Amino acid sequence: MITTVDDMYQYCLERLNKENSLFYRPAAFDIDINPAQQEWVENRYFEYDRFQKRMDDLRVISVPPTVIANTGVAAPEEEIFAVPYDDTVGAGVSYGYWHMLSVEVKVNYQEGECGPEWCMGRVLRRDQRTAIKTDPFNRPSTENGKVFYWMEGNNVRVWLGVGTVSYADEVKVEYLRYPIPIVLGPPATDCELPVHARKEICDIVVRRKLESMESPRYQSNAIEMSQSNE
Repeated sequence: MITTVDDMYQYCLERLNKENSLFYRPAAFDIDINPAQQEWVENRYFEYDRFQKRMDDLRVISVPPTVIANTGVAAPEEEIFAVPYDDTVGAGVSYGYWHMLSVEVKVNYQEGECGPEWCMGRVLRRDQRTAIKTDPFNRPSTENGKVFYWMEGNNVRVWLGVGTVSYADEVKVEYLRYPIPIVLGPPATDCELPVHARKEICDIVVRRKLESMESPRYQSNAIEMSQSNE
């Protein structure tokens, strides 16, 4: 069973047939393992809503609903809701926000406008904004509680509709955070993802190393890894 980060390193060495070799050093593993971890999470994220198993896989990095106050201007389309993110944190700490799962918007209604206080946000693609503004059946409205949001860097921005004077006070977000970076060390930082994920992440490392080496064994190893993950 792959439990610790050292287990992950030894597994990669075994798959690469580099036991007792200095060719694949611990420092190289530290460089390779976190991009592989991110690839694994990305693959699960795109299937997150389709498969319960994928949701369970990502449970440890799923942040519970979090309320964020407006740090921008209390006016339509000038609100700013900053999602926690810091890529300068120390060892053993997540960078924070990575992928948004859901957004609810608390609307501060103005001048007689009315509707539900909390509204479920819908993702607004920037290339759709003009089309939605002119579509009477799809555009947002404070009266029907239909609001849109988009991500601007690490900030949630909201749009409550054409001509509204109401604005958003708070958002309630659920998101995936970055997994804690794995470090062989010393000091070591183990992978926080489920045990079965650690083997699959190591298999990604092996696949990438064999690809970069253009190894003639790559095809057979790729088949083996695919079969072992089924």
